[in-house]
Amino acid sequence: MDQIVVGSLDGKIRLYSSSSMRQAKTAFSGFDFPITHVDVTYDGKWIVGTTDTYLILICTLFVDKNGSTKIDFADRMGNKISTPRLLNLNSLDSHMSGGNKFCSAQFSWIVGTCPCFVVSLTQTRIMMSDSEINTASLLCHAS
Repeated sequence: MDQIVVGSLDGKIRLYSSSSMRQAKTAFSGFDFPITHVDVTYDGKWIVGTTDTYLILICTLFVDKNGSTKIDFADRMGNKISTPRLLNLNSLDSHMSGGNKFCSAQFSWIVGTCPCFVVSLTQTRIMMSDSEINTASLLCHAS
């Protein structure tokens, strides 16, 4: 099932499933600034929203009345909605940034580690034989 996350100028992040685009399954509100970018993990369990001054991290998992763990895209959370975590710079780092704004926060995946390197996985698209395919590229970072 397709999952759609929408960030809006009114500071809300809304979660939709492809089966019901008329009304959001869950809406996270109360953010003071317009949402300029959103990203969701491949499994739909985490969302990161970007504003000009801070990032918003949301876990979409919840336990329904039957005790099953679900994702907000499939069912409404109701009062089981998770509390979004606001990630912002401390005052010194904010001052040092010189008024620069956050832009387009995205998830990347750490798939393995060793004493000297961290390997993260990023998703890219390439064209091969006239058809578009997804490939995973490995990036090594010195630790």
